[in-house]
Amino acid sequence: MKFNLFVVLFLLMPIISYSQEGEYRIIGSLREMQMPNLRFQDEDLGTVNGCVKSENGKVISNATIVLNNGWYFFDASSNKKGEYKARVLTGNYTIEVSAPGFEKYVEEIYASNKRPLNKNIVLKPIVKGAEKMMASGNKSLASGNSILFNINGKHPAYEGKSLYDVLVNLPLFDFSDGGLKVAGSDNVTMHFNSRMNRAQPQMLANMLRSIAAEDVQSVKVSSWGGQGESPMMVYLNYKE
Repeated sequence: MKFNLFVVLFLLMPIISYSQEGEYRIIGSLREMQMPNLRFQDEDLGTVNGCVKSENGKVISNATIVLNNGWYFFDASSNKKGEYKARVLTGNYTIEVSAPGFEKYVEEIYASNKRPLNKNIVLKPIVKGAEKMMASGNKSLASGNSILFNINGKHPAYEGKSLYDVLVNLPLFDFSDGGLKVAGSDNVTMHFNSRMNRAQPQMLANMLRSIAAEDVQSVKVSSWGGQGESPMMVYLNYKE
């Protein structure tokens, strides 16, 4: 049977995205999306940099910095001097900065390709002695519309804590209304070791309270792309 080319393209339109390199890629699969590494023209990129410190002025190394523009995630980590640098597409972003034992920092910013945006960050300690704790073991890896967070559940700041206690101060996670939002969306599907659970936001938040932080190795967030209430997928990978 022969199909009209126009009809075929029309049917594919909702699941086709055009990349900046001129290649079409299929998105919107029910499976976890694996986007290729994205490459952009230099003139489309801006720089956000600065230093991460605690309220007492001590630099914080290995802090996690995540920038989210509603489509893609970009990340960085602070070095031994507390300095970080992120290259991002120009536009509006939510920047979120976290480190174990500190309250998460959140701010709306604009990244321009004209000149770097210097954004120094001051984190407020919420655990006694947080300034003396190394933020080791917590790493992020962003790739297009996905980002992976490694969780060091045995970090002193997480001792005896639940996964909820960890995520509440991790970038992208928001429990401020009693439920769970991820990257601003409450349309969240959670996978517990590949087992899917699409409960209500409040129920998901309660489930996370029942999971020990030390039992989880990593948390991955994937977005179907787009602004607002985009479907967000969260994958919890337990330690073996």
